[in-house]
Amino acid sequence: MDSLLLEPADLEITGDPMLPPKDRPFLLAAITAHADCLLTGDLAHFGQLMGMAFHGVTVMLPGDYLRGRR
Repeated sequence: MDSLLLEPADLEITGDPMLPPKDRPFLLAAITAHADCLLTGDLAHFGQLMGMAFHGVTVMLPGDYLRGRR
């Protein structure tokens, strides 16, 4: 029952990508939702993570995702 009280922002990321505090919740929410991808155009903060996977979530540009779906 205690796990229901956790917010994604409370969790740790193994291999922490050192995101700014305002951006961490997006990656953590994708991880806790068991998403396959996190799509973002925020190259300033996520640029170094493009194509990398964290806990099964691959960070991608939306255009790259769409090109891969064809």
